[in-house]
Amino acid sequence: MAKRSKKSNVAKKGAATEWAGGLLRPRGGMVTQRRVAALAFAAATLAGVSSQAASATRKIVGNGGATCAMWTKERQGGTPNFTWMGNWVVGYVSAANFYDEGPDFLLQGDPNAIVGGVDNYCSSHPGETVLSGAHALVQELRARAKGVK
Repeated sequence: MAKRSKKSNVAKKGAATEWAGGLLRPRGGMVTQRRVAALAFAAATLAGVSSQAASATRKIVGNGGATCAMWTKERQGGTPNFTWMGNWVVGYVSAANFYDEGPDFLLQGDPNAIVGGVDNYCSSHPGETVLSGAHALVQELRARAKGVK
């Protein structure tokens, strides 16, 4: 692994990629919402389909492995870390919708509503992970889109 200079968090000049806000991106390119969603989907794929099985057998990449108690604490503090957690959740839910073969469950997609759904889950499941909350929200949204109550 190449060692980066302490003066800069950008990869050396001439490299095809550079670091931007903690994400590797093409030099001169933008970190788009689609790329973030793709990264979140990759993390979700690594995590597995079942949130319970995921925590026991798969590595969770990103903020999905944080506990709901941490989610709630960061949310109440309005910290920068919560912004990353919220973005991870929105990316996870968006990617789940994008790759789902059923009805589009985010036709009326609202990032604040997605974060609110995980707020609700985490307030009653503080020992669970953010991934569990995001996965439960996806299950609920899928059921609503299919007309199941």
